[in-house]
Amino acid sequence: MSDVTTLNCWPSAIDAIDWSQDGIIALATEESVELLFPNLNPSRDSDQDDAQWRHFPILVSWFTNEELPIKDPAPFKTFSIGEEISSSAVTGISWSAPGIAKHRRCALAVLTSNLVLAIWASESKPQERSSWGRVLIINDSLDDYFQRNGQDEDSHLVSQPEEKTRLRKRVRAFSWAPSMNNTEPFGTIGSQTSWGPHILVISNDDNQVVFLAIKSPTSTLSPEGNWRAEVLGHFGASANMNAVIPTPGIFDEWILQQRYISHLAWSPWTNRGDKTFCSVLAYATNTDLRARMIAYSHEKFSIGEEIVYQSVDLRYSGPIKWSPKVGNDETMYLVLFCQTDVTCLIVSAKDASVLGCTTRHLDGWWDTVSGIVFDSRSPSEPRLHFSSLLSTTRYPTTSLRVSREGFTALPPPYWRSQIQEIQVYFSARHELHGNANAKTWGLASSPLGDFIATCSSPHPTDMVEYLTPSEQRTMIAISNMGEGGGELYFPAQGTCAESILFVVKKWFEYNSETEEKAAVAKAEVLKKLMESFGPPREVERNHSNGAMGFGTYETIDPSNLLTAFKQSAYFDGNSLKDRYNILVSTVCSPEKPNSLERIMIPFRLTKEVQKLPQALCQSEFSQKIMGNMQVVSQMLFKKGGYELALSNNRGYPVDTCDFCNSEIKMESLDWARCVNGHQFKRCSLSFLAIQAPGILKYCDICKKPYFNDDFVFSQEDEIGIHSSDQDTEMQDEQANSDATAYLLTEAAERLFPGPAATLRETPQEDLQERGLQEEQKSGNSNGEINRYRPEITLAKLLFAACDACIYCGGKFIG
Repeated sequence: MSDVTTLNCWPSAIDAIDWSQDGIIALATEESVELLFPNLNPSRDSDQDDAQWRHFPILVSWFTNEELPIKDPAPFKTFSIGEEISSSAVTGISWSAPGIAKHRRCALAVLTSNLVLAIWASESKPQERSSWGRVLIINDSLDDYFQRNGQDEDSHLVSQPEEKTRLRKRVRAFSWAPSMNNTEPFGTIGSQTSWGPHILVISNDDNQVVFLAIKSPTSTLSPEGNWRAEVLGHFGASANMNAVIPTPGIFDEWILQQRYISHLAWSPWTNRGDKTFCSVLAYATNTDLRARMIAYSHEKFSIGEEIVYQSVDLRYSGPIKWSPKVGNDETMYLVLFCQTDVTCLIVSAKDASVLGCTTRHLDGWWDTVSGIVFDSRSPSEPRLHFSSLLSTTRYPTTSLRVSREGFTALPPPYWRSQIQEIQVYFSARHELHGNANAKTWGLASSPLGDFIATCSSPHPTDMVEYLTPSEQRTMIAISNMGEGGGELYFPAQGTCAESILFVVKKWFEYNSETEEKAAVAKAEVLKKLMESFGPPREVERNHSNGAMGFGTYETIDPSNLLTAFKQSAYFDGNSLKDRYNILVSTVCSPEKPNSLERIMIPFRLTKEVQKLPQALCQSEFSQKIMGNMQVVSQMLFKKGGYELALSNNRGYPVDTCDFCNSEIKMESLDWARCVNGHQFKRCSLSFLAIQAPGILKYCDICKKPYFNDDFVFSQEDEIGIHSSDQDTEMQDEQANSDATAYLLTEAAERLFPGPAATLRETPQEDLQERGLQEEQKSGNSNGEINRYRPEITLAKLLFAACDACIYCGGKFIG
């Protein structure tokens, strides 16, 4: 179960490959990052060499003068060859946890040799090169922060304030914080109950470690906002006095001098209850390994005291890697490589103390370890896969079983055999008579941990190699962690539908030789999906309590409204089963229409929407959505054999044609047509007609159309609240609705923050409570309208809760 993709480039650094939770593989090359996208179409044409993966490069080493202004040369003490004269080659890449980029995708952090760390993300369609752009430069945020803070902190290198800032905004190493949602005991596909903060830790050139919260228009649910990084805190590594040499003179003194943290590794989070999460940050100095406890509680970030692991000597430091899961006894494995040994520490997740330590010789390896991957399908005894730049095919040990008792060597894994085959083929093709070697540039595990990607390039060993860039070759090989077709493995964690589809497609190819076997294989896939990604336990337990255990929507705390609605509407158990059936059918039985599932999912959604407070329907757009939901649910009742009139029983405005202003009747969930024959597509979530270009997003799997977020926010314009007292009954009813709307608006400042919040004006009732006159706002007390913009509306709530396709769980594009 493997495939190989050949790229016309060479990697530019070790650990050059990373696999995102979205299923995208990134490879670091000299001037660009190569992005590889899996082909998830159900085609079984094996004759196409490029059928498995599509790829293209994005240029990341070029900066404009606005992004990277020209600097004056630094003095000798702070001079950096990388910053001054390097070609800005890529030296490190890493994907973030999902949820921060547009449509809840992952963002890519890219570190270049000029010590600049930038965030890249797609703004529309990830499969198109033009959609990718540099959205944030971390160094700018560091510059702003250290200009305002930290000037009083001493540096053992320089004393001038401007030189301190120069050192402190250079980035030497970085690491993303793991997702906090993986601490939950259940898994989700497509969406999550909450996306959590996205935190990045970096080390700078002044021996400091800085924590930054990365925020984007998607993470703040404000399309009008910008990407930004907010510094949460920083600390300086306490310097060993032997490593502080004010005026180094010989080479050994320069090497010994502690200038920056070379490696950072962030452990998985542990959930301590009451919205408190803890993890451990490990970092390497020139001579030792250290750690600090990190806590995140109620949106507050705290850093613990420094712990020095005295038993670990890192004079020649190597990669550091945490096991991806915390054991049942709240322990974690921390693996680190020195020049000739590999060491495993058993670390307590409670206080970062070392509970055990074991070391193993690397069988003669002497070169740099280029990649580390954990196979954690057996959490109690995970398997460690590792590679070196030059010796992967020369020495047998590339896989170890990790346990409390120590390391146990395992037989060579299949991915190593793949690299050997690439090496042999290269030797035979160029008649080298075995004088060839494959450099292994890195390893990466798939989102679900059941596949491993290797990055290698073959080279001759007995001659000088001279090639033009067009002749350079790098092979990306994908293989299963297990043997043969492998056991179908779905860990209970948050993942995307594209990753599930990739695994199902690979496994189904080996288990569908006949129609009977294909039907059995599909049933097994659906069963395992429901076991691993069924409804969250809270949803199952509280399903009969209304609003998923929060009470009715009218009585719950407004700050819980989004979570409650999402659990009820998106994570309903029956809808999940139907959604997984549609998803699996795209590769197992693409000819099957799944008509019943495509009717029941919107039916349950419309019934749940109608339970929401009427105060959410203050804008005309939200009122149209609510009216449509009522008509759709009645239409689906009628299709089920019930005779019901299609009516808008609350008098909400109906959807009308923008061309002729005639009514658009509900005839289909997929298309719309006015009485004069103008025909449109329908939004698959609001079921309104799509009547303009440029306002769409599509599901990446089933291609269902939806309104995009920019259009939804633009439709929620200022809404009017009449202050006339001619109709006392209507005024009292409006007052109750306004009071609920204002309560929702106050809570929305946390749920939907953004620039639009400044446009909100206080409703009339609240003005009167504060002793202000209505005339100060409206200028007229007879029939005038007080205008304000509530931050929570039905439209915003609906599209925020259903941030993945409601039919198959796929992510959006466009």
